[in-house]
This record gives sequence, C-alpha cells and structure tokens, in this order.
Amino acid sequence: MAERRWNSDQLSAINSFGGNLLVSAAAGSGKTAVLVNRVIKMLTREQNPVDADRLLVVTFTNLAAAEMKQRINSELSRLTAENPSDARLQRQLLLMERAHIGTIHSFCLDLIRENFSLISLPPDSRIADDDEAKDIASSALEETIEKYYTEGSPVFFELAETLGGGRNDSGLSEAVLTLHNFIRALPHYDSWLLEKAAMYDPAVPAADTVWGKILLRRGAAMLRRCIGMAEYISGECEEEPFDAYIPMFSDDIFQL
Repeated sequence: MAERRWNSDQLSAINSFGGNLLVSAAAGSGKTAVLVNRVIKMLTREQNPVDADRLLVVTFTNLAAAEMKQRINSELSRLTAENPSDARLQRQLLLMERAHIGTIHSFCLDLIRENFSLISLPPDSRIADDDEAKDIASSALEETIEKYYTEGSPVFFELAETLGGGRNDSGLSEAVLTLHNFIRALPHYDSWLLEKAAMYDPAVPAADTVWGKILLRRGAAMLRRCIGMAEYISGECEEEPFDAYIPMFSDDIFQL
C-alpha cells in the first residue's frame, strides 16, 4: 500500500484532520484503501497519535469490516517488520485486538452488553437475522391490527377498508410494513410522520395540497391539448359540407 500513487482528492481525504470530513466516491474508486491509509496515518503520526482501541470504524457488512481490519493489521505488521525497535507500532498492533471495527449493529450490541446493568435489556441479547426480524414485525403488526379491530375504531375501519379492499388486510399490512421500513432510516421519523399527516388535514383546500396542485397542472395541460385539437379540426372544416360542424367545435372550445 505504501507504493500506491494517490490522486489529490485521495491525499486530501487521507491527510485532512481537525474536523468533520465527508468523502463521496463511486464504487471501485478506492474508498477502502483511502480509509485504511487514513487510519494508519492516525495511528502512526508523531504528533498526537490515536490508540487503535480508541477508533470507531463502522461498515455496512461483516465482510467489509473483516476486510478493513485485516488490511489495517497487515499494514501495521509491515511497518513493524520494517521498524522492529519502534515500541509505538508494536503497541498499536496489540491494541488492534480491541479496535472497534465492525457493523453499526455489532457496535450497538457491544454497547448493550457493556452497559446491560443500566438498561432493561439482558446481556445475552443478539442481532436478529432478516427472517427473524420480518417474523417479529409481522407478529407485532398482526397483534396491533387485532387490537384496533377489537376497539372498534371508526378511523381504523376506514383505513382498513381503504387499503384492504374489503377482502383481507394484506394491503393494509403491506402499507404499514413498507412505511415502517422507510422511516427506520430517518433520524427524526416522528416529526416526518406528523409533517406528512398534516398534508391530509381536511381543512386544507384540495387545490392547496401537493397532489391537488399536481392534478390541476395535469388537468390544465390536458385541457390545453384538447383546445388545440378542437381548434385544428375546426380549421379543417371551413369548406362545405363540414363547415356545419364549426359552431359545435366553437362551443366545445368555449367549454374547454
């Protein structure tokens, strides 16, 4: 990795410290290599080096995390072999065993296990796989729907009728789960939901709603197209016997 040639943007990402840094790059552009080199720079710099176990590096997948850790370990091992008397490098290599390099899920799970005495979750908590998570969500949704049916809420009945089509609740369930999966990625989903719900306020005139404005624009465009067609056809009816249709087209144009 030491012989790799970096472009100016990559060098800037590697060497910029002292504040927040956002790097946006396409797949295959060397983001992992840049991040590994940036971490190595932080671990080995002479002024204010960072201990390996003080870093938090999160990735999307366990495979990416394992690759990241392996690359950092390999580079530290190479540097240590080149500088066998450097105690700092040897220490960083040892601290890598405790480095927080993994997925955001695994980091949160470590926090739970380290602080289980302060929260209401057991220390043997684990990360559910996708199938388990789907089963849990479906069971919770089924219980919630049954609860609202039992309570007999008119608003809920209207929602179920609108989305379920009167046959079953599959449409309602799909809509709720889709919405749930979407808002999980939002930092302040409560505010987002309230904002969107306000758009359905019956006190707001239909023409002032987002969809009302869209419908009016599309309707106006369709009307302009119809007027143009009627004017064209009327212009083609100037000679007998078709001129008898001109008053009818003129009336259509007026109505449109």
